[in-house]
Amino acid sequence: MKGTTALTAAATAIFGVATALYPNTPVIAALTAAVPALKTAIPLLLTSIGSIIAAFAHPPARTTS
Repeated sequence: MKGTTALTAAATAIFGVATALYPNTPVIAALTAAVPALKTAIPLLLTSIGSIIAAFAHPPARTTS
């Protein structure tokens, strides 16, 4: 369970970076059509949230064989 939070946070941060690199995706286009001011805020917000959650999340447990 501890690793799930860290992985979710990392995925959120990566999604935020991807939205910054590719702002014309259908999801971002739909959100910015609804609220034009969100166009620049969404990538930064997603990356920040993912980074904050990752900072406070416990890393996944290492398994040894």
